Amino acid sequence: MNRSLLREKLRREEKLKVLFLNDIGFQYGAGMAHLRQIQSFLLMGHEVKGVCWGQGIEGNIPFVPHQSRGVWKGMLQLSQVHQDQGYTEADIVQAVLREVISIDPDVIIVGNLHGARWPISLLEALGKLDALTVAYMHDCYYISGRCAYPGQCRLYETGCDERCLTADKYPPLDRSKIAEAWQLRRRIFCGRNGLPLATNSRWTLGMAQRNLSNLFYADVVYLGLD
Repeated sequence: MNRSLLREKLRREEKLKVLFLNDIGFQYGAGMAHLRQIQSFLLMGHEVKGVCWGQGIEGNIPFVPHQSRGVWKGMLQLSQVHQDQGYTEADIVQAVLREVISIDPDVIIVGNLHGARWPISLLEALGKLDALTVAYMHDCYYISGRCAYPGQCRLYETGCDERCLTADKYPPLDRSKIAEAWQLRRRIFCGRNGLPLATNSRWTLGMAQRNLSNLFYADVVYLGLD
């Protein structure tokens, strides 16, 4: 989407169609953070929908905030879209894209994907749609070759590859694909055409800035507590 058009919509206080996309709904820390972000957009009066691979505790949370002016359109679960169901990485990307295109959002906010084992190439495909796509960095998955937190390993600084010491750990990735995955992240986020990246802390932002050369659009978006 032309960002000037998006700014104009906001200036006129028009309702935006905002899509939140992640792996396992509102489960765990990143999932609850996803929930808070959705609540913020509802409080601002926008129309919000969620798409995830697997739902968790959504049905048990009365999460539409009091005095919300927004419209919650619900959470769509794509549980069948998984490698265990015979989907290739290309199949997964196309299946998710079909749903996103049918929703026709103004803004797409992508949280964690690794719980669904959806490929990082999905971000690249979303970035080509007529919508503003922003990735939210809850952990280090968007800067490494495959892991959510590198611990003492420093390969992510120079190039993750088949030397990865935890390739069979969560989230697993075939060693032969790790170097390509590390490089793909740099194509997705770096340079003036890179996807905007939001982070949950200054520490996470620093990790991204130090390890994604020529990272152009990145800032902290804190997760407030009421």
